[in-house]
Amino acid sequence: GYGDGVAMPLMAPPPTAMPMEQALPPTEPKLFVGGLTVGVTEQDIRAVFEPYGQVVSVTLLAPRGTKGQQCGFVFFRDMAAATAALKLSHTHRMKTTDAEPIVVRFADRGGVKRKRPV
Repeated sequence: GYGDGVAMPLMAPPPTAMPMEQALPPTEPKLFVGGLTVGVTEQDIRAVFEPYGQVVSVTLLAPRGTKGQQCGFVFFRDMAAATAALKLSHTHRMKTTDAEPIVVRFADRGGVKRKRPV
């Protein structure tokens, strides 16, 4: 028939559909942690993440705006620990009274995705 094969179901997207930045695996065991209650300390974060592996450092960023939430970064010694700690995302609450659980994902590498066209 006419037009056969035009509306084929997309089995796999062509390789060009994926921007290179996102296809790259994370290069360092550094996690972004969002949705933290203001007042959470480095010790609080370590207590939650250290069961997954050795935490090298914790960086807390100042809360933005009046939403009452903070974010930070957790740097693990190895990738396995960082990957294991991802399971805290959307499940763990820093305080039982928190409305929302924390968000945990690999940190953006130097903001590759936010590159502005020159």
